[in-house]
Amino acid sequence: AKLRIAPFLIEPEIIEPLTLTTNQPGTYSIQIRAEPVPRPAEGNYDQIHQIEVLPKSETNFRSIKHFRAEKFYREGLETSPNAQNFNLKNIRTLLNEGFTDDELRRLCFDEVAFKPVCNQLSSSMGKDKIVDKFIEYAERRELMERLLDLAKEHNPEKYRKYQPYRNLTDSGAATRDPYIPSHKDSSPNTINIFVFYRMGLEILLNQLEKASEGYALAITLQQQLVENMNWAERFGDTREYKSERARIIEQLNNLSRLHLGRTFNSLCGL
Repeated sequence: AKLRIAPFLIEPEIIEPLTLTTNQPGTYSIQIRAEPVPRPAEGNYDQIHQIEVLPKSETNFRSIKHFRAEKFYREGLETSPNAQNFNLKNIRTLLNEGFTDDELRRLCFDEVAFKPVCNQLSSSMGKDKIVDKFIEYAERRELMERLLDLAKEHNPEKYRKYQPYRNLTDSGAATRDPYIPSHKDSSPNTINIFVFYRMGLEILLNQLEKASEGYALAITLQQQLVENMNWAERFGDTREYKSERARIIEQLNNLSRLHLGRTFNSLCGL
Protein backbone atom coordinates (compact mmCIF):
# COMPACT_ATOMS: atom_id res chain seq x y z
CA ALA A 1 0.00 0.00 0.00
CA LYS A 2 1.17 3.54 -0.67
CA LEU A 3 1.34 5.94 2.24
CA ARG A 4 0.73 9.59 1.42
CA ILE A 5 3.39 11.13 3.62
CA ALA A 6 3.58 14.90 3.41
CA PRO A 7 5.47 16.21 1.59
CA PHE A 8 6.64 12.93 0.05
CA LEU A 9 4.97 10.04 -1.79
CA ILE A 10 6.85 6.77 -1.31
CA GLU A 11 6.38 3.03 -1.40
CA PRO A 12 8.07 1.99 1.84
CA GLU A 13 9.75 -1.27 2.67
CA ILE A 14 7.33 -3.30 4.76
CA ILE A 15 8.05 -4.90 8.12
CA GLU A 16 4.71 -5.19 9.89
CA PRO A 17 1.09 -4.28 9.02
CA LEU A 18 -0.96 -1.62 10.75
CA THR A 19 -4.71 -1.24 10.47
CA LEU A 20 -6.82 1.87 10.96
CA THR A 21 -10.56 1.29 11.01
CA THR A 22 -12.80 4.25 10.35
CA ASN A 23 -16.29 4.89 9.01
CA GLN A 24 -15.45 8.41 7.87
CA PRO A 25 -12.94 9.29 5.13
CA GLY A 26 -10.80 12.33 5.55
CA THR A 27 -7.29 13.47 6.35
CA TYR A 28 -5.54 11.78 9.26
CA SER A 29 -2.11 12.12 10.73
CA ILE A 30 0.22 9.52 12.14
CA GLN A 31 2.80 10.02 14.89
CA ILE A 32 5.91 8.03 14.01
CA ARG A 33 9.03 7.50 16.11
CA ALA A 34 12.26 6.56 14.38
CA GLU A 35 14.05 3.41 15.49
CA PRO A 36 17.88 3.21 15.31
CA VAL A 37 18.89 3.46 11.65
CA PRO A 38 22.18 3.10 9.75
CA ARG A 39 22.84 6.78 10.42
CA PRO A 40 23.35 6.79 14.24
CA ALA A 41 24.66 10.34 14.25
CA GLU A 42 21.17 11.59 13.56
CA GLY A 43 19.71 9.76 16.56
CA ASN A 44 16.04 9.04 17.15
CA TYR A 45 13.50 11.69 16.39
CA ASP A 46 9.75 12.14 16.17
CA GLN A 47 7.97 13.10 12.98
CA ILE A 48 4.39 13.95 12.14
CA HIS A 49 3.27 12.71 8.72
CA GLN A 50 -0.03 13.00 6.89
CA ILE A 51 -1.93 10.16 5.28
CA GLU A 52 -5.10 10.21 3.25
CA VAL A 53 -7.83 7.67 4.05
CA LEU A 54 -9.95 6.42 1.17
CA PRO A 55 -13.74 6.10 1.59
CA LYS A 56 -13.78 2.52 2.82
CA SER A 57 -14.79 1.21 6.21
CA GLU A 58 -11.38 -0.34 6.77
CA THR A 59 -8.05 0.72 5.29
CA ASN A 60 -4.80 -1.17 5.80
CA PHE A 61 -1.54 0.66 6.27
CA ARG A 62 1.95 -0.70 6.67
CA SER A 63 4.78 0.67 8.73
CA ILE A 64 7.98 1.99 7.22
CA LYS A 65 11.21 0.08 7.78
CA HIS A 66 13.07 1.43 10.84
CA PHE A 67 9.86 3.08 12.09
CA ARG A 68 7.01 2.08 14.36
CA ALA A 69 3.65 3.79 14.69
CA GLU A 70 3.08 5.36 18.10
CA LYS A 71 -0.42 6.70 17.69
CA PHE A 72 -3.10 7.57 15.15
CA TYR A 73 -5.24 10.57 15.77
CA ARG A 74 -8.10 12.05 13.81
CA GLU A 75 -7.48 15.34 12.11
CA GLY A 76 -10.54 15.92 9.97
CA LEU A 77 -10.67 18.41 7.14
CA GLU A 78 -12.20 20.98 9.43
CA THR A 79 -9.00 21.12 11.51
CA SER A 80 -6.38 20.81 8.80
CA PRO A 81 -3.56 23.39 8.97
CA ASN A 82 -5.17 25.37 6.16
CA ALA A 83 -8.92 24.97 6.75
CA GLN A 84 -9.16 27.22 9.82
CA ASN A 85 -8.36 30.29 7.70
CA PHE A 86 -11.45 30.00 5.50
CA ASN A 87 -15.14 30.69 6.07
CA LEU A 88 -16.56 27.54 4.47
CA LYS A 89 -20.18 28.62 4.91
CA ASN A 90 -19.66 31.75 2.82
CA ILE A 91 -17.56 29.92 0.25
CA ARG A 92 -20.29 27.29 -0.14
CA THR A 93 -22.90 30.04 -0.61
CA LEU A 94 -20.70 31.79 -3.19
CA LEU A 95 -20.32 28.64 -5.28
CA ASN A 96 -24.01 27.80 -5.06
CA GLU A 97 -25.18 31.29 -5.99
CA GLY A 98 -22.37 32.26 -8.36
CA PHE A 99 -22.39 29.17 -10.60
CA THR A 100 -24.98 27.02 -12.34
CA ASP A 101 -24.63 23.22 -12.32
CA ASP A 102 -23.26 23.24 -15.87
CA GLU A 103 -20.78 26.02 -15.08
CA LEU A 104 -19.36 24.06 -12.16
CA ARG A 105 -19.00 20.95 -14.31
CA ARG A 106 -17.27 22.96 -17.03
CA LEU A 107 -14.97 24.49 -14.45
CA CYS A 108 -13.47 21.14 -13.50
CA PHE A 109 -12.94 20.30 -17.17
CA ASP A 110 -11.40 23.66 -18.07
CA GLU A 111 -9.28 24.27 -14.97
CA VAL A 112 -6.25 21.98 -14.79
CA ALA A 113 -6.02 22.12 -11.00
CA PHE A 114 -9.57 20.79 -10.55
CA LYS A 115 -9.70 18.11 -13.27
CA PRO A 116 -9.66 15.27 -10.67
CA VAL A 117 -13.00 16.57 -9.36
CA CYS A 118 -14.61 15.52 -12.67
CA ASN A 119 -14.05 11.88 -11.77
CA GLN A 120 -16.09 12.35 -8.59
CA LEU A 121 -19.17 13.79 -10.31
CA SER A 122 -22.10 11.75 -11.59
CA SER A 123 -24.73 12.92 -14.07
CA SER A 124 -27.44 12.80 -11.39
CA MET A 125 -25.47 14.74 -8.75
CA GLY A 126 -27.11 17.97 -7.57
CA LYS A 127 -25.37 21.32 -7.30
CA ASP A 128 -25.06 21.20 -3.49
CA LYS A 129 -23.14 17.94 -3.74
CA ILE A 130 -20.98 19.26 -6.59
CA VAL A 131 -20.09 22.29 -4.46
CA ASP A 132 -19.15 19.98 -1.58
CA LYS A 133 -16.82 18.04 -3.89
CA PHE A 134 -15.06 21.23 -4.99
CA ILE A 135 -14.62 22.44 -1.40
CA GLU A 136 -13.38 19.08 -0.11
CA TYR A 137 -10.87 18.80 -2.94
CA ALA A 138 -9.69 22.40 -2.56
CA GLU A 139 -9.06 21.84 1.15
CA ARG A 140 -7.14 18.61 0.65
CA ARG A 141 -4.97 20.03 -2.13
CA GLU A 142 -4.46 23.52 -0.67
CA LEU A 143 -6.37 25.07 -3.60
CA MET A 144 -8.91 27.18 -1.75
CA GLU A 145 -7.23 30.42 -2.80
CA ARG A 146 -7.32 29.28 -6.43
CA LEU A 147 -10.99 28.32 -6.13
CA LEU A 148 -11.83 31.76 -4.76
CA ASP A 149 -9.89 33.45 -7.57
CA LEU A 150 -11.88 31.47 -10.15
CA ALA A 151 -15.18 32.38 -8.48
CA LYS A 152 -14.17 36.06 -8.41
CA GLU A 153 -13.29 36.01 -12.12
CA HIS A 154 -16.51 34.22 -13.02
CA ASN A 155 -18.94 36.32 -10.98
CA PRO A 156 -17.39 39.43 -9.33
CA GLU A 157 -20.77 40.68 -8.10
CA LYS A 158 -21.56 37.50 -6.15
CA TYR A 159 -17.98 37.37 -4.89
CA ARG A 160 -18.38 40.83 -3.32
CA LYS A 161 -21.82 40.00 -1.95
CA TYR A 162 -20.90 36.94 0.12
CA GLN A 163 -17.62 38.11 1.64
CA PRO A 164 -15.70 37.55 3.91
CA TYR A 165 -14.14 34.23 2.88
CA ARG A 166 -11.42 34.16 5.52
CA ASN A 167 -11.87 33.88 9.25
CA LEU A 168 -10.52 36.71 11.35
CA THR A 169 -9.13 34.40 14.02
CA ASP A 170 -7.33 31.09 13.88
CA SER A 171 -8.90 28.58 16.24
CA GLY A 172 -6.35 25.91 15.39
CA ALA A 173 -4.73 26.20 18.79
CA ALA A 174 -7.99 25.31 20.51
CA THR A 175 -8.39 22.12 18.50
CA ARG A 176 -4.79 20.95 18.68
CA ASP A 177 -4.37 17.36 19.78
CA PRO A 178 -2.42 17.45 23.09
CA TYR A 179 -0.26 14.60 21.81
CA ILE A 180 1.19 16.74 19.02
CA PRO A 181 4.39 18.54 20.01
CA SER A 182 4.11 22.27 19.50
CA HIS A 183 7.48 23.51 18.30
CA LYS A 184 6.85 25.96 15.49
CA ASP A 185 9.81 27.84 14.14
CA SER A 186 9.08 31.39 15.26
CA SER A 187 11.99 32.83 13.33
CA PRO A 188 10.86 36.07 11.61
CA ASN A 189 13.06 35.18 8.62
CA THR A 190 11.21 31.90 8.06
CA ILE A 191 7.77 33.51 8.40
CA ASN A 192 8.65 36.42 6.13
CA ILE A 193 10.09 34.27 3.35
CA PHE A 194 6.92 32.15 3.33
CA VAL A 195 4.93 35.32 2.69
CA PHE A 196 7.15 36.08 -0.30
CA TYR A 197 6.85 32.51 -1.60
CA ARG A 198 3.04 32.65 -1.47
CA MET A 199 3.06 35.99 -3.30
CA GLY A 200 5.44 34.57 -5.92
CA LEU A 201 3.25 31.52 -6.48
CA GLU A 202 0.26 33.72 -7.23
CA ILE A 203 2.27 35.79 -9.72
CA LEU A 204 3.73 32.68 -11.36
CA LEU A 205 0.34 30.98 -11.81
CA ASN A 206 -1.29 34.12 -13.19
CA GLN A 207 1.46 34.61 -15.79
CA LEU A 208 1.74 30.94 -16.76
CA GLU A 209 -2.03 30.62 -17.14
CA LYS A 210 -1.90 33.22 -19.87
CA ALA A 211 1.05 31.46 -21.53
CA SER A 212 -0.60 28.04 -20.98
CA GLU A 213 2.75 26.22 -21.18
CA GLY A 214 4.06 24.86 -17.88
CA TYR A 215 0.84 25.62 -16.01
CA ALA A 216 0.03 22.02 -15.01
CA LEU A 217 3.51 21.48 -13.55
CA ALA A 218 3.31 24.84 -11.75
CA ILE A 219 0.05 23.75 -10.07
CA THR A 220 1.70 20.54 -8.84
CA LEU A 221 4.73 22.41 -7.48
CA GLN A 222 2.45 25.02 -5.89
CA GLN A 223 0.58 22.30 -4.00
CA GLN A 224 3.84 20.76 -2.81
CA LEU A 225 5.30 24.07 -1.65
CA VAL A 226 2.14 25.25 0.14
CA GLU A 227 1.82 21.89 1.88
CA ASN A 228 5.47 22.03 2.92
CA MET A 229 5.12 25.56 4.34
CA ASN A 230 1.91 24.75 6.21
CA TRP A 231 3.47 21.75 7.90
CA ALA A 232 6.68 23.65 8.66
CA GLU A 233 4.65 26.46 10.26
CA ARG A 234 2.62 24.02 12.31
CA PHE A 235 5.20 21.46 13.45
CA GLY A 236 8.50 23.29 13.12
CA ASP A 237 10.76 23.87 10.14
CA THR A 238 12.88 20.71 10.36
CA ARG A 239 15.88 19.82 8.23
CA GLU A 240 13.68 17.46 6.18
CA TYR A 241 11.17 20.22 5.37
CA LYS A 242 13.96 22.66 4.45
CA SER A 243 15.61 20.12 2.16
CA GLU A 244 12.34 19.27 0.42
CA ARG A 245 11.48 22.97 0.07
CA ALA A 246 14.85 23.70 -1.54
CA ARG A 247 14.16 20.99 -4.13
CA ILE A 248 10.72 22.48 -4.92
CA ILE A 249 12.10 26.02 -5.17
CA GLU A 250 14.81 24.83 -7.57
CA GLN A 251 12.16 23.27 -9.83
CA LEU A 252 10.06 26.45 -9.66
CA ASN A 253 13.11 28.54 -10.59
CA ASN A 254 13.80 26.33 -13.60
CA LEU A 255 10.15 26.36 -14.69
CA SER A 256 9.81 30.12 -14.35
CA ARG A 257 13.10 30.78 -16.12
CA LEU A 258 12.09 28.53 -19.02
CA HIS A 259 8.64 30.01 -19.62
CA LEU A 260 8.88 33.57 -18.25
CA GLY A 261 12.58 34.37 -18.66
CA ARG A 262 13.10 35.06 -14.95
CA THR A 263 13.44 32.96 -11.81
CA PHE A 264 10.71 32.17 -9.31
CA ASN A 265 12.82 33.85 -6.61
CA SER A 266 12.77 37.08 -8.61
CA LEU A 267 8.96 36.86 -8.83
CA CYS A 268 8.96 36.60 -5.03
CA GLY A 269 11.10 39.72 -4.78
CA LEU A 270 14.02 37.76 -3.29
